[in-house]
Amino acid sequence: MQTDSGARAPRHPTAFTDARPEFGFRALSKIRLRAYVERIVFAAFLRFRRVPDPVKADVSYYFPTSSKRSYKRAKKFATKEPGTIKWLDASLQEGDVFFDIGANMGIYSAFAASRIGDGVVYAFEPHAQNFTLLTETIALNGLAGVIRPLSLALGARSELQPFYYSSLVSGSSGSQVEASPMAVTESILYELKFCECIDSLIEQPAFSLPNLVKIDVDGNELNILRGMEKVLSAGSIRSMQVESDPSLDKAIRDFLGRFGYRESARHFSSQGQKIHDLGRPYPANVIYVKA
Repeated sequence: MQTDSGARAPRHPTAFTDARPEFGFRALSKIRLRAYVERIVFAAFLRFRRVPDPVKADVSYYFPTSSKRSYKRAKKFATKEPGTIKWLDASLQEGDVFFDIGANMGIYSAFAASRIGDGVVYAFEPHAQNFTLLTETIALNGLAGVIRPLSLALGARSELQPFYYSSLVSGSSGSQVEASPMAVTESILYELKFCECIDSLIEQPAFSLPNLVKIDVDGNELNILRGMEKVLSAGSIRSMQVESDPSLDKAIRDFLGRFGYRESARHFSSQGQKIHDLGRPYPANVIYVKA
């Protein structure tokens, strides 16, 4: 992009690794060239990865791996969040309705789909590149009749909201709606998305009340919970896992306590556990059950 004076406008300092690389290798820095080569390698040779189910030896999945981040997500399926795997495997039942809010590329949606028989998974993912991977995961594993993907942001109200992208790389995390000031500052762009509340969605004929809910949206969890008061009051949810930042931990616990839910356990991602063991604050995955 050029300014009116003819001088080249500076690019956003975090955008170059995610933007489409320019052709003309002389203009590429070493970092840009590396990112460009990485995309070619993953597109040509590492497009998909077969991953065994962490619990069932006779089950495996195919996940799309169009970037280094999505490749790592697939590779670390069993080890990134072992607590989430354990919770889903122990809690899901035949015929369940599972809400996977912040589904990313659909790893946990696929895991849940293999355990609910004729049940349904509603997989919510507003990030455009991640949603593409989510739909590929569904197609690769023949789960179109079980997983229903929604490229939809969720919140406390039904309205248009800016969705802030921290990265355009598939498999990335950290992008937010109703974001914190830090997330806005560090974002590379925003997209206007219609933000819906679960209480409104559940009134649609295409939806059923959930039995299990996972919410992992990098900071917007409390707003999503505020938008599902009717669903929480209905009592259909046996258990839910909510990623909880230390700054919101008490607010989330108090809010869910109003509807008869109590904390039963908490666990960290493999990276989060290391940070927690050092005595530093880190978001935990908190499991709530009906008291």
